[in-house]
Amino acid sequence: ALMLRGLVSLRADPEAPLTPAEARTVSAIAAELPEAPQLLALYRAWPDHGDWPAPAEMSVDPDDLFAACHGSNPVQFAYTALKGPPSRRRVLPLELVHGARGLLMVAWCGLRGDYRQFYAQAMENLEVLPGSFAADRARLLAGFLAGGPPPHDC
Repeated sequence: ALMLRGLVSLRADPEAPLTPAEARTVSAIAAELPEAPQLLALYRAWPDHGDWPAPAEMSVDPDDLFAACHGSNPVQFAYTALKGPPSRRRVLPLELVHGARGLLMVAWCGLRGDYRQFYAQAMENLEVLPGSFAADRARLLAGFLAGGPPPHDC
């Protein structure tokens, strides 16, 4: 996944078509990481601008979020959105990207029964839960990117 993120960050125009060499690289990565095409599309939609808030601004450890995303482990946390009361969320974390206000996690949210985006600095009391959704990660990422129907088993 880091190679895909690097591929996007090195491009002058993240949305430009891939060169043949870049396409071969993505195909090679996809042989080991089936969700590589979806991750590439996600990174192209949210290119790395290096503006993540410092860890001191977050009560959750970004390394824990990264590990949960890439380990395909469900998590739960308290979340305070800009609007509305705080809530407890149980989510399937799909990936971390750069949002307008900092580190953003895209996920399938069990509370809302839909795809959601969560700013890390609005999370508290992160808990990594047992289990894995690795077999569904590529499908979930594709659904998030397409804005399609929710997964059947969440």
